[in-house]
Amino acid sequence: MGDKMIKRKIKDVVLDSINNFPITLIIGARQVGKSTLCYEISNELNYTYISLDDITLRNEAINDPKFFLSKYKRPLIIDEIQYAPILFEVIESIVNKARLEMNNPNGLFILTGSQSFQL
Repeated sequence: MGDKMIKRKIKDVVLDSINNFPITLIIGARQVGKSTLCYEISNELNYTYISLDDITLRNEAINDPKFFLSKYKRPLIIDEIQYAPILFEVIESIVNKARLEMNNPNGLFILTGSQSFQL
């Protein structure tokens, strides 16, 4: 199977998840294309994209996760979330509230993380 075929299948799985769940988590080894895929999706579907590879953003996320998440328009992609696992608690709260208030909260977040970290 060619690289383009693999990429298309993975993208189809991610798009299906976005349509059916509030949170999509993409994990895998470093340098396999998670960020590239998410950046592509952000452009195609108008997601806000941030990466916690940026040390300033990472520190903001760790120090005040609620405020950090309030600064960004949803739907939101957070790349390299393993650097600020505290965000999971705040995201859970946002999703729970969205389930009560929105007709369809699916696709609110796409999160990526390296499998070398415990998420």
